[in-house]
Amino acid sequence: MGAEGLNEELFEEYDVITIEMNGKDIEFAIVDEFDLEDKHYILCSEVVNDEVNEEDVYLFEAKVDGDEIEVNQIPTEEEYNRVAEEYYKLFEE
Repeated sequence: MGAEGLNEELFEEYDVITIEMNGKDIEFAIVDEFDLEDKHYILCSEVVNDEVNEEDVYLFEAKVDGDEIEVNQIPTEEEYNRVAEEYYKLFEE
């Protein structure tokens, strides 16, 4: 997790993590998280110019161990769609 130089207010509102995507390290703010079927998932938005771009939201599987977080892409489109659907159901409640 590297977030040096980011706006201090951003740290107070969101946990910020770095994820490698397409060979680039990208800063993401964790905007929500939830558990489903013994797995933990996070919804993230990219941090651009010290601002959270809430227009694009990414869904990842995450394993949290203390202060460390291991983030992985959801392996199949079918699982991704199922998890996204369950999240929307939770969000509506």
